[in-house]
Parts: sequence; C-alpha cells; structure tokens
Amino acid sequence: MINTSQQVGASLGTALLNTVAVTTSAAYLSTHEALGRAATPDALTEGYTEAFAVGAGFLLTAAIVAFFMLKVDKEGVREEEDAPVSVSNGSSPRRRLANRDAWPTTTHGNARAGPERGSMLSAS
Repeated sequence: MINTSQQVGASLGTALLNTVAVTTSAAYLSTHEALGRAATPDALTEGYTEAFAVGAGFLLTAAIVAFFMLKVDKEGVREEEDAPVSVSNGSSPRRRLANRDAWPTTTHGNARAGPERGSMLSAS
C-alpha cells in the first residue's frame, strides 16, 4: 500500500509541476509575441523556474508539517531500544553458531564458507 501511494503521489506531483511549467511558458510566450521564436528559450526557462519554485514550496510545507506532527520523546526511544529482538526463522543464534562446523570447507584451503565468513549460504 505504501509503494502504491508513493507511485501515485510521484505521478501527481510530476503532472502538477509539468502543468505549472507549461502554463508559465505559454503565458510568457503570449506576453512576448514580438520576439517570435527567439523568446522560446526564455519562456522555457521561466516555466522551469516557476515549477522549481512551486516544488520547493511543497517541500518546505512538508518539512514544516513533519516538524510539528512528528513527536518522539526520550521515553519512546528508550522503550524501543529495550524491546526484545526476535529471530524470524525460528532458530536461535546459539543454534546457528553451534552448527557452524556443519558448513563445508572451500576448495581453496581450510577456510570455512559459513555465515561468519560472509558466504552467500547464510543460515539467517
């Protein structure tokens, strides 16, 4: 659900900023008709500058909202640090360390290919 929301938000933001850029460029061209095609680079620059300013305004607004809405006190941080760590596959870290001798040796000597050596065969 989060990925979908991010995708929709990004596409709407892009569409909105593109609309701002095109509208501003068209307005610049209509007010500078005397320059003809020579005004096109300046119109594009005006459009992109306006779209950038609108995007920066959205970013500033989001930063202000996030600053005032997200509150984490010291007690909340301490509670999360003291939370127990669970192992997702059901095996305990002791069992994995006890079974490290079951890993095969490599063909390059006696070096073990177990998880403690950074192997792709990790048991976790």
